[in-house]
This record gives sequence, C-alpha cells and structure tokens, in this order.
Amino acid sequence: MTGKKPIVAAGILLLLLGLTGCGAAVSSQGESEETETVSSWETIPETEKPTENDTEAGTENAEEQEENDDALSGELEENAEVQVSEVSGIDGSMTGTKKAKELVSAFMKDRGLNSGNFAVAYQNLVTGEVFYYNELKQWDACSTYKFPLNLLYYDMEASGQITGDTILPGTQTPLSECHHQSLEFSNNDLSEAMMDNLGSYDVVKQNMRRYFTLTDAEIDNSYYHHNYFCARMMMDCAAYLYQHQNEYPDALRYLEAAQPGEYFRTYLPGVTIAQKYGLRDGYNHNAGIVFADTPFVLSVYSYQAGGNEMIGRLAELFAQYTEE
Repeated sequence: MTGKKPIVAAGILLLLLGLTGCGAAVSSQGESEETETVSSWETIPETEKPTENDTEAGTENAEEQEENDDALSGELEENAEVQVSEVSGIDGSMTGTKKAKELVSAFMKDRGLNSGNFAVAYQNLVTGEVFYYNELKQWDACSTYKFPLNLLYYDMEASGQITGDTILPGTQTPLSECHHQSLEFSNNDLSEAMMDNLGSYDVVKQNMRRYFTLTDAEIDNSYYHHNYFCARMMMDCAAYLYQHQNEYPDALRYLEAAQPGEYFRTYLPGVTIAQKYGLRDGYNHNAGIVFADTPFVLSVYSYQAGGNEMIGRLAELFAQYTEE
C-alpha cells in the first residue's frame, strides 16, 4: 500500500500539469484569433495607457488645438467679410473709386442687380477716371452691334473703298440712308445687310476691335462667333466716337436723335446725349456719350433687370457723380 502512494501522487500531479497546459493552449489560441481580427494600430497595449500627467498634457493640447481652430475659423470669417465688404455685399469685383463703388453697390442692392443680370462701364472723358463692374462679361448684344458696324462703314467710305451712294446687296437703299436707319431707328433688315456684305463674321468682329482697348486675354473666344459684346467694348466705342467726332459727324447726329426721352435721356432733360440701345427677349442695353458739363461715356448691359427706367436712373447717378 505504501508503495502505491507515490505513484498515485505522481499521477495526480501529471493530471494537473496536463490541465494547466490545455488552459495555456486555449489562452494562446484566443490571443492569436484576436490579433487576426483587430489591426495592430487599433490595439493599445496595457503598458501604453496614458499616465495622469500624459492625460493632463493631452487635455491642454486639445484645448490649445481648439483655440487654434477657433482662431482660424475667425480669420476665415474675417477674410470673407473683407472680401464682401469691398463691394458692399455685391457679387463680383468692381474697379473704381471708393465713392463710385459705394454708390453703384447701393444702386444694385436696391434693384436686385448682380453679375448675372447687370454690367456697367463708365469713363470720365476729362480726367480719364473709370468705373467697371462685370465689364468683360460677353452678352447677346442685340442692336448695340450696329454702333461699331456703322463706324466700320464710315471708315471704308473715308478710305475710298465705298461711297454713300452705294446700294448694298439685298437692299434698294443707298449706304448713306442705311447709316441713318441703322443708327437712329435701329433698322434690323438694313443693318443685317450691312453686316452680311462685309463677309466672314469672325473677320468683321476682328476688324471691330480697332474701336476697343481690350487685350486678347480680356476677350473671350465666343466674341468672334456670336453677336456677343461686353460693356467695356461699347464704352470704348463711345469714347472712340467722342475722340474722333470730326470724322463721324453723321453718326454723331443720328445717335443724338435716337430714342428721345428714353434710356440715358430719361432723367437728363436738356443734356445732349448720343446713344445706341439694344432690346430683345429680356435683354436691354445702352451705350453712348453724355455731353454734360463734364462729359462721360457709359455702357450698360442688362437682362430682365429694370429696363429703360433702371438704365436711365443709372445714367442720372453717374451724371451727378461726375459733376460732384
């Protein structure tokens, strides 16, 4: 009997060791499965838990980052406010004096005008001061194209290429009367015949650039392929006519008689004005010379934006601004 006790004890010991080994194996297998299903950067070892000091430092860093984020947000908001305040809440950019910007911004806000429905270009013919808003946007020019078109023909007459007695193809009207009908009464049929007689559309548009001051970079390519012009082009055209009045006396006379009591003339009675309007399908434009005590040129392009009344009030605004 005494000889069997060590054997039993040894057996019990071996059994206990076997159970311990199985538990270790199970524990090891479970750890392996967890490692396979959880990526290493998602698991934080117990030994890397932050200490109390680390927690305090992390809180301070988080607070500092939050302050930095707030400061950055405030800076961005401030910059946005500066950009908006430069044009008093009006979208797009303006070129001109601070006073002119304030006047036009207030005018636009009162009338719901924006870069989608309004453009203006102004020049003081004595000082050279300019004001621009949306001045390079290309618009369906309607009948304003007749302004530079007629100047081209007058130049051709001056160079001897054609005469005022010439009957253009598709008409039974002398060129001299075509000028009259086109500029004063905006006759479409005769104006289109004048345009067709000059040949390729893109060549005609290129030739018209002699009356404009815009660079190649300032002119969108669409200008050459459609009846598109921008407000600054027509302002330049009016300024060119003013500077060369002696070369185009008939053009000046016809434009001074056009649209009596309308457009720039509406609220400037008694002021001599040479103007060419354009009107079709919601588009309403006007460009010309205002022979005030201090003469200026003005070009307004618009779409469903108040029409003749708005354009007249804007001319009145610039007349008052110019004389102040």
